[in-house]
Amino acid sequence: MSKPQQLLTIFRSNLRSGLGSALRIFCGCCSRVFYICRRCYRNHIYCSEECRKAAYAEQHRQAERKYRQTENGKGNHRKSEKLRRGRPKIEWSVSQMMLKTCVCLLMTLKSLFINDAETEIIGQCIFCGSEGLIVDEFPRRRYEKKK
Repeated sequence: MSKPQQLLTIFRSNLRSGLGSALRIFCGCCSRVFYICRRCYRNHIYCSEECRKAAYAEQHRQAERKYRQTENGKGNHRKSEKLRRGRPKIEWSVSQMMLKTCVCLLMTLKSLFINDAETEIIGQCIFCGSEGLIVDEFPRRRYEKKK
């Protein structure tokens, strides 16, 4: 029996015994591996709230940069700079400006020291904690035809 057939038989036997499946996902921000069961899966791409916020902030900065390249963006930028020059200066801390870099770097370093995800067979959902056989995509549900 080949390796895919063995995994399929293990998966089917686990479904019968009550052990479901857990989808392996790589975080879109820090590239950390995490698992989600079918019941909790809602097209997640980030491993945590911090990664989701950091990625949203980065996407927003990219959108602002793209908008500032247009004529309307340049005009609005000129107006806001004129207003800003009339106000007193505000000090920004470096920690506020480096939020995304620090959070993603910390998560990446943490994932390097966690055991290798490729050798695992059973994963645990990060939301509900249920365990399941690790899959790269959920198998299709096959409903029986009504007679």
